[in-house]
Amino acid sequence: MVAKAGSGERLPDHTECAFGRWYRGEGEKRFGHLPAWRAIDEPHRVFHAIGADLAEEARAEKAEELARTSLELLRCFVALKREIVRT
Repeated sequence: MVAKAGSGERLPDHTECAFGRWYRGEGEKRFGHLPAWRAIDEPHRVFHAIGADLAEEARAEKAEELARTSLELLRCFVALKREIVRT
């Protein structure tokens, strides 16, 4: 997404990207019962919203927000992996 900063290009939202389609489809069928699975939805949505803002206007603040949100998503993925391993 950073590569598209300031391009004005429309980026896929959180339901249109490859992960979002899997998350709401097959992934939800397999892991939707897990709390860590449900915790991914909001940071994933925010990641795409910030990415769309950054594509509209290249601003350092938006790039920093995108980095912070990426870290939050990574934490969610790690928590999900731990939860899956325990089940």
